[in-house]
Amino acid sequence: MEPAATSSAGGSDDLAPLAGVRSGMGASSRLPERSTISTERFGEGKHRKPNEHGSDFGFEERAEDIPGGGGDLCHNIPDLLRMAAGMDVTQINANTWAISVRGFNSQFSDKLLVLIDGRPVYTPLFGEVSWDTQDGPLEGIERIEVIRGPGGTIWGANAVNGVINISMKKAGDTLGTTLVGGGGTQAQGFGTVQYGGKIKEDTSYRIFAKYLNNNHFPNLHGQNGHDGWHLLHGGFRVDTDLSDRDSLTTEGDLYTGSEGAVIAHSVLSPPDNLEVERLAKLSGGNVLTRWNHIFSNRSDTTVKFYFDRYARSGPESREARDTIDFEFQNHLKIGNRQDLVWGLGYRHSADQTVGTIDQAFVPANWSGHSFNWYAQDQITLKRNRVDLFIGTKLEKGYVTGLDLQPSVRSTWTPTQRHTVWAAVSRATSTPTRREEGLNAVLAALPGPAEVALLGSPEGNSEHVISYGLGCRTQPSARLSFDLAAFFSNYGGWKQ
Repeated sequence: MEPAATSSAGGSDDLAPLAGVRSGMGASSRLPERSTISTERFGEGKHRKPNEHGSDFGFEERAEDIPGGGGDLCHNIPDLLRMAAGMDVTQINANTWAISVRGFNSQFSDKLLVLIDGRPVYTPLFGEVSWDTQDGPLEGIERIEVIRGPGGTIWGANAVNGVINISMKKAGDTLGTTLVGGGGTQAQGFGTVQYGGKIKEDTSYRIFAKYLNNNHFPNLHGQNGHDGWHLLHGGFRVDTDLSDRDSLTTEGDLYTGSEGAVIAHSVLSPPDNLEVERLAKLSGGNVLTRWNHIFSNRSDTTVKFYFDRYARSGPESREARDTIDFEFQNHLKIGNRQDLVWGLGYRHSADQTVGTIDQAFVPANWSGHSFNWYAQDQITLKRNRVDLFIGTKLEKGYVTGLDLQPSVRSTWTPTQRHTVWAAVSRATSTPTRREEGLNAVLAALPGPAEVALLGSPEGNSEHVISYGLGCRTQPSARLSFDLAAFFSNYGGWKQ
């Protein structure tokens, strides 16, 4: 039986942009004291166009090259996300974060979808983002978009409460050499070497290497928490203009490292429960290619393909995962009032796990396929004043049937500095391997006996229907105010 739906209410922005970080030389990456706001129109979609009358659902704040710009020091993406209003960012230990939007925050925040240059970094095993391995150079980030609220119509499953979309700079925007380095008591040593150049006039490239070595945090007793962390990360990007109408991007990453952890370990004979120190070994890599073709000033198409592989050995079990993803998207302007985006995609993911008494998965090896089709139409009801966004996504999950994720949004822009919006959306969160196949011993008891946590193979999708209303005013280029309210009804809780 499906559990009864529950509800939550609160207030938040629908989209919060975050300052990108300019390339430069210094001890660390900094968010600038001053920045310019470039406003763009977001229809909860991947295609966007400039809008001089402001944003439908938020601003995008970009950092400018300001000599001596101040701000808080940032060494990783979670630190950057702390700067976005409405984000809930908590560091659990030296190498683990809990990040969410609109509540439900935990290490396994399965209602937030995170993408880096269009590549989802959400893992189906635990329903989380491994922030410890998403550690590219901050100097290469162009912008970070934070969408608060359901984004399933375009982004798909698990974009239930929000989406974080991280876009990297084009290789041609990072020409030259960038050196960053430093160290201290917590970040004991970190450094980035990045170089960008041109092969031909129409081809630019960027290569980088980054290393970090973070000290452990103290535990609850003020002693060594044994959670130190180090990572070596390298990558490249090549952007080519094949013709006046065609462009090609190819990029890839490789990383390796390790991190410590203290886990609860059970021994059945004789029964005992211990705290033991373990080391998790991290490795992985990915390659992505994206081709864009412009048919005319009213139509363009993008085709994207990526392959991702990672392995995490420890601290309780081992996982290796391969993911292949293909996506086609077409943008088409129809007449003078309609702006249509539609597309389709396929994803295959497979894992191999090796369990222990502390944590195992049944079955040990798994693979699944996902298919989707989506469309969203922006209809101009009154030019530069009233717009209507209608869309839906039909998705077949790895282990679930077809899920429909529609949305209807409307914006009214009475002046260039004022916007009022309203939205109704439905989004879906799919079951994870942890929820369906986990077999973990929590405690050993005399007998011998054990207390175990078992997954439920009868898990089903969870969905949310969210209603939102908000307004935004921008008195000046450097000051803005947002007020938003939402009511979210969650149903079909995973079992």
